[in-house]
Amino acid sequence: MLRGLQKLKYYFLLVGETLRIIIFLVVLSLLLTVLSGIELSVRNVTLLLTLNYEPKNVLEAFAQIVILFAELTPIMAFVETKSFSREERAELKASLMKDHIVVVGCGHLGEKVVSLLEDLSIPYVLIVLPEDKLRNETVIRLLKRGRPIVFGDATVTDVLLKASVDKAKAIIIAINDDTTNTVIAEKAKRINPRIRTVVRIFNDELASVLSKNPSFDEILSTTGISRSLFVFGALFDVAVEEDLIAIRVRSELAGRRIREIETLGVSVVAVKREGLWMKFTKDTAIKEGDVIVIVGPKESLRNLINKFCFSKS
Repeated sequence: MLRGLQKLKYYFLLVGETLRIIIFLVVLSLLLTVLSGIELSVRNVTLLLTLNYEPKNVLEAFAQIVILFAELTPIMAFVETKSFSREERAELKASLMKDHIVVVGCGHLGEKVVSLLEDLSIPYVLIVLPEDKLRNETVIRLLKRGRPIVFGDATVTDVLLKASVDKAKAIIIAINDDTTNTVIAEKAKRINPRIRTVVRIFNDELASVLSKNPSFDEILSTTGISRSLFVFGALFDVAVEEDLIAIRVRSELAGRRIREIETLGVSVVAVKREGLWMKFTKDTAIKEGDVIVIVGPKESLRNLINKFCFSKS
């Protein structure tokens, strides 16, 4: 999940103490070499580095000993990296994340969210309770795969900061507790006013109240989403199409033509404007506030996300 400089910084942090020792030993060996009067010829440098130089005084002997210790530090680096537990590595990776999605909870819903994020190659940090590293099979598997995970109570500000909420693009809160979910969303918004909050709420009345609160960008009520399926399921054979995705158009998509969106490999199958489903052509430009329904393979959905959500242009 880490990319480019993030990976480099991660490995530097893993061997941070060893790096400081290496720098100290290199500086010390150079200082002793100069003070001892050793001529820095190619031959002498080669002899020193291969530990074949014969010291002529105490300073030269010290210089050779320090060089020996410096050459042994890679072993220290190996030992240092092995001293980190999987949990510590996971939290270290989480601290380096940026422009990612924070997922809170790895129950039935959280597991499916993480699975889709993996399929779409979207960077994420997962927050779960400490006991989940022993009892949640999904968390155990993700730990083994080296994914960024933070263990703690997401209602605590320090835990959200460990998940780099201050640098995140969005947070998906999928815990089975409406009260806890609202607290987490409000704290995340205080830490990062730009973060997009997607909150799972079971109580429809609470969802209606929270929809007016600026701390909640997207409130998903399980009851509200599924009620039509239950009604029509009583009368017809209902086909639940998870591949159909309805998106409300925001600034990043506004003004784009259907043709431009479909070049990414997705198909736009419906457009709703001002509450009415409308006829459209490939040249129809969508407006902010429109709802478009798209469908496509995961690779195409990944292209859409990368272009309009993670593009630096």
